[in-house]
Amino acid sequence: MKKVITEFKESPKEAIFSLSDLETKLFVITNAMHSVTSYLRMCNEMNLKNKISSYQKKLSFELHMLNLSVEESNLINFIISAIKRQQKGLCLEFRNNQLYIHIEKILTNINRVEMLLDECMLKKNFLNKIKNILFNDCFGSLNQLKIEMLSRFDCEEIIIVTKDKIKIDSLLLKPNYNNPNEYNKSKPNTRQNSKSHVRFNSVTSFKDKLNVIEENILESVESNEDNSSELSISTTNDYKNRSVMIICGPNASPYQIFAYSNKWIEYYLENGINVLLWNYRGFGDSSGTADFNNLNSDAEEVVTYLQKNYMFKKIGVHGISIGGIPVCHLAG
Repeated sequence: MKKVITEFKESPKEAIFSLSDLETKLFVITNAMHSVTSYLRMCNEMNLKNKISSYQKKLSFELHMLNLSVEESNLINFIISAIKRQQKGLCLEFRNNQLYIHIEKILTNINRVEMLLDECMLKKNFLNKIKNILFNDCFGSLNQLKIEMLSRFDCEEIIIVTKDKIKIDSLLLKPNYNNPNEYNKSKPNTRQNSKSHVRFNSVTSFKDKLNVIEENILESVESNEDNSSELSISTTNDYKNRSVMIICGPNASPYQIFAYSNKWIEYYLENGINVLLWNYRGFGDSSGTADFNNLNSDAEEVVTYLQKNYMFKKIGVHGISIGGIPVCHLAG
């Protein structure tokens, strides 16, 4: 994100960016702000439970200031407006001096966050650094990654209780539209809601994003009358009438890793298929201790739960690494 913001700062005041450059900048900034937002939400929950450290309070404050500076800059709306102009074959003239002032402020906020993170890590020896990474609810913790997934996707948290009373932590991800072939017919009308934030579903391709931008962004975005327009891509309401793919993850890898490494999730959701992620016992928020012998029986419990509580048309299984063992068992 810092690199992207710096590029805007260092560009000449009349700059023409390629459409692919603008797409990349929009992607980087929006995803970075997803991470910031999820961390702030997590810290707020920890603060309410009096479990937040002084370091986390400092970091959350600096990230809150960064979040505000990005909102105030109107930078995301500037990029959206630029994409609209280039789609229409119009020349983009980068002459907004006020935007330059805000960009400088954003860079200052980013530097303060970096200094705080460096200070925390540099003062620790190797063992304490590892302890800090594993047990401190900072960026990359399972809790933060789960919150980020909840903010990026339309999710439903599920706890599946097995016959031996083990709680299996699961997450059901729903597709972002009814039928990919009818997507253009089901786009939401955002013209009645002009006071909101830009939010793209992470499983939506840039082509679809640009189509939505072209047809749904208020004309006031171009004239900068509205400083915080929101674009939100809706999700289907009849997800239970569709199919579901159960993903059995790799060894010692909670499903929270899919917050970033999620190509298969994107593939299934883009094709209108629900995705069920679950943690093996002893991993993530699943109770019990890790036990190789219970992989197959736990996978059966997951399938049984979906059959009893949902009306999915078909249930599929997808295994990654050690996840291939319960998948082969279920398929057999």
